[in-house]
Amino acid sequence: MTLTSSALIGLGICLLFGLLFGLHRGVKRSVLRIVLLLLCAVGAFFLRDVVIGALWQIDMDGQTFEEMLVSGLPEEMAGLADKIVPIINIIVGIVVYILLFLVLQFLSWLIVFPICKIFVKRDKSEATRRLGGMLTGLLAGLLVFYILEVPMLGLTDTILKLSDVEVDGQKVTDTLPEEVASQVDFDALKEEPILSLYRTVGAFYYNLLATTKDADGKEVKLNTQIDAIVTSAAIAGEVTKMSEINFEGELTEENVGEIQTMLRNIETIKNDADPETLEAINDLIRTLADSVIPEEEKENFPIDLDNFDISAIDFANEADLIGDMLALQDETKEPDIDQMMKHLAKSDIILPILTSQNEAINLAESDKAKVESAIDKLTPEDADADTIAKLKALFDIA
Repeated sequence: MTLTSSALIGLGICLLFGLLFGLHRGVKRSVLRIVLLLLCAVGAFFLRDVVIGALWQIDMDGQTFEEMLVSGLPEEMAGLADKIVPIINIIVGIVVYILLFLVLQFLSWLIVFPICKIFVKRDKSEATRRLGGMLTGLLAGLLVFYILEVPMLGLTDTILKLSDVEVDGQKVTDTLPEEVASQVDFDALKEEPILSLYRTVGAFYYNLLATTKDADGKEVKLNTQIDAIVTSAAIAGEVTKMSEINFEGELTEENVGEIQTMLRNIETIKNDADPETLEAINDLIRTLADSVIPEEEKENFPIDLDNFDISAIDFANEADLIGDMLALQDETKEPDIDQMMKHLAKSDIILPILTSQNEAINLAESDKAKVESAIDKLTPEDADADTIAKLKALFDIA
């Protein structure tokens, strides 16, 4: 049974019961039921945080559930606890929301609706009561289906994003047990019509449920965090290709071409990600840097990790710069020094690494004159005063 067919069965059941109840209740009382359903959904939304807060404080052998979870994280991931806990909060919150809605719906049907319907008289016209009741009953059934099904479809869609993650060149789905992999076609699942419909009419509702705040009060969205994981994994997959490149102690057209391809692929991955995803990646990198790199070492790190912004890095420019460096060492070619200085001035990776060595690049006087001339040609749009000073210091230009 496909995801779409199972959802259609659920929809059919909800509509059938809605129609039957609507036929019995009539228009006015069916509208009353719809109002109560909406109130149940709102109540479940606000009560879920209370329930989750209580769950986290459950005593587990002298520790709260939250403390036990954090202490159980691997040492290298301990610094990410503030990022992991909100994600778990969201997933648990969606399950709690569905359960709360079911409980509130039952209680409202058992207690609240019988009391309220005393004040709502039956429809005077029998035809109106039956036909109108069936129509409003169908609407109530559709509402119940929507409230319950969209969060489950949203979670499914979110989890499917992780199926694209590759670790060491192997998809996560390829590591699943064979009995699971043979039963689930992840590529086919992504193309399910019901998921396409969900993305059109239900994504906003799911995003409302799949959003929370971290310990600092910053908004955390589950989809954004998952997109950040998928994007980071794709970038990491490109970076790991560096280990496969044969440098043999010098730059060659072959290894430079491979590095350029890698950097341009990263630029494409970055450009395909939305700003929220890139900011989530920045936040993740900063958190990792704070937890893994000692403060004294971080001060000597060539790249400012406290203000790291992947969206500001032009990886294509870094690729062009490496090409310039290859041309510079090739005695058979005449490098374009003006272009190289423009690329170097825009560099957010290679320039900081070169300047962090605190050693000037020794050039012949004729070459130094060309570099100095190229630096002098840089406009304020090409480089600010601080960057120009770094370039001059790098090439020992007074």
